[in-house]
Formats: sequence, structure tokens, C-alpha cells
Amino acid sequence: MSLKPWPYSHIKGPSAADCGVGMTVCIAVSCEKNSTNPRIIMVSDTLVSMGITSANALKGRWLADTWSVLMAGDDVTYAEDIISIACGSLEAKPTKSLPDAASAMTRAYQITRRRLIEDLYLSAYGLDMDGFLAKNADYPTPTKRQSILDEIDKFDLGCEFLIAGFSPNLDLPYIFQVCNPGRYIPQSLLGYWAIGSGTVNAITYLARRNQHGTHDLEASLYNAIAAKQLAEKAAGVGKNTVAYIMEFGKTEVRWLKQNEIKDISTMWIDEESDVRPANLSDRMKIILNPPQQSALLAMPSVSEKSEPKP
Repeated sequence: MSLKPWPYSHIKGPSAADCGVGMTVCIAVSCEKNSTNPRIIMVSDTLVSMGITSANALKGRWLADTWSVLMAGDDVTYAEDIISIACGSLEAKPTKSLPDAASAMTRAYQITRRRLIEDLYLSAYGLDMDGFLAKNADYPTPTKRQSILDEIDKFDLGCEFLIAGFSPNLDLPYIFQVCNPGRYIPQSLLGYWAIGSGTVNAITYLARRNQHGTHDLEASLYNAIAAKQLAEKAAGVGKNTVAYIMEFGKTEVRWLKQNEIKDISTMWIDEESDVRPANLSDRMKIILNPPQQSALLAMPSVSEKSEPKP
């Protein structure tokens, strides 16, 4: 069974190739995993930076029937290519399990990275990666060969992915990350994770709130939106927010309306973001400069000391 088309598909925004550079924050939070319908909350901004300007674009994509993916990075130019390759690979898989999804994304990342390396560094020699590695150690010269190998080792696509979903017939939410050079990193243990320039702020908030996969939907959704709000303090994170909820056994998601996101964000802003102890400055002054005692305890003089008893 296929998921319904991605909403807002009629909006014609810039493609990833047009955008060039983009940092963001993408957050996945699992909840109610001990219930009959565990869920995963996906939250992101919509900002894609293009150097001297920026544009808004949806960061989420379907990966398969029960998997979705969010993208982030310094350069998301090839993110769509990676997702497209992974979707094609998963389409041929009958199960679409966690290993299938992880393998599809890592292989797609590696294939795209390898193709770009060949175009950039090896095409001038009429070689692909296998052909280059098969040459002797002096080809084309020892120094040039080492230089090419160094460039290959440090080549970074500049994008990463946050993937979340459910394996068929297993009511456990899974979250994992794929980053350069096509590395799979499981992130299900905590029950939440984030990628992008706002990662530290988002994860710190979720940890501070002791977010856990067994928490209910309402508290978890508030925490996810609040984490996005705090992540906005990081460079490159947009103010707009998109959020949707995936539920085990269902092939469509529940998109949060913008007024719902606004109400949750307002709750955080008004009641939590700037909460500080009452009379903070005065109380700190007392701690740092305690009032002097009215009378010092007098030390007994030598004459007042009693003679030791024989």
C-alpha cells in the first residue's frame, strides 16, 4: 500500500539544485511506543539558504510506505538524487524493514558520492573508481595519485538525513541518521534525535525535558515544537515550522495546521522560554555579597585563657 501524495505539492519552490547551500534543523521524536499505536513526530523548519538570499521549501520526503526522511546540511544539492535512488531500491523490497530502509539510504548516499568523485577527480583520466584503484601505485605519478586519494578521502556531499518509521508487523518506532560518507547511525535508543545547525539546542532541550519514547503524544508534541523553537537561536534555522505525526499501521500522516503549531509555540514563548527565578538580581547579590554579621564573635585574649589543670 502506498502513502498518499505529499501535501502542498502544488507549491512551486526552488529545487535543491537551485538552492545550493542550506542549514536547517530536523527533529524526530517517538512516543507512546508501549501502546497499540506508537507514533513518531517529525518537525523541521523550511529555510534553505542560497548564500546571499534564501527560500522556503519542504524538507520532508516519503521514502517508502512506512518511512519518511528529512534532509539538512551545508549543501543539499544532491539530496533529492539520494532520496530518489533510495526510493527505487526500497520499491523492489517486499518487506521494507529497518535493515531495508537503512541499506537503501546508505547505498544511495555512497552511490551518489562515488559518482561525483569520479566526475570531479577521475573523469579527466577516463577512469571510474575501480579503474583508478586498479592502476599501479605510480599512476599517474606518485604525488598526483596521493593527492587524488586525499581529495577522495575528504570529499563530503555536505548533506545528511534523518529517517524515521516502522518495520512491517513490528510496532516499534525507529529513528536513524545517514551522513557522510554514507554512514548509518541508529538513534532509536533515546527515542529522539535531530540534525542540522540547530541540533545541539534541540537535543539539549529534549534531554532537559527527559523526553522518552513512552511519553504520551501531547507532551511529546509540545517538547518537539519547543525544541524547534529553541533551535531557532542557532545560525541558519528558519522561523517557519512544519510538523507531522506518523502512526504505526497507518499509511498517511497527520499534518499539524499552522494555527496549531502557532498555539503550541506561543505556549512555550509565553510560559517557558523566558521563565526566570523571581527577584533574580537581588537574590544573586545576596549570594555573592552576604550581609555582614552585626557583631563578630570575640576571640578570648591570652589573659582570659584558663590555666591548664595539673
